[in-house]
Amino acid sequence: MKRTEFKAEYEKRGWTPMSLAERWGCSKTRIHQIAVEVEQGHKKAQAYIDMLHGLPHVINS
Repeated sequence: MKRTEFKAEYEKRGWTPMSLAERWGCSKTRIHQIAVEVEQGHKKAQAYIDMLHGLPHVINS
C-alpha cells in the first residue's frame, strides 16, 4: 500500500492525522511515519493496515 493510499483510506472514513494520532495514542508525526513504513513494507506494515481497516467512520453531527 502506498502512503497516499493509506492517507486516502483514513480520510475517507473521516479521520485527520491529528484525530487518528489521538485514537492510536501517538503523535501526528508518527501517523506520517507509519504511512511511510507501510509503503516500505516494514515488518509491522500489515498490522498497521489492519488497524486502518478497523477504524470506524467518523460521523459529524
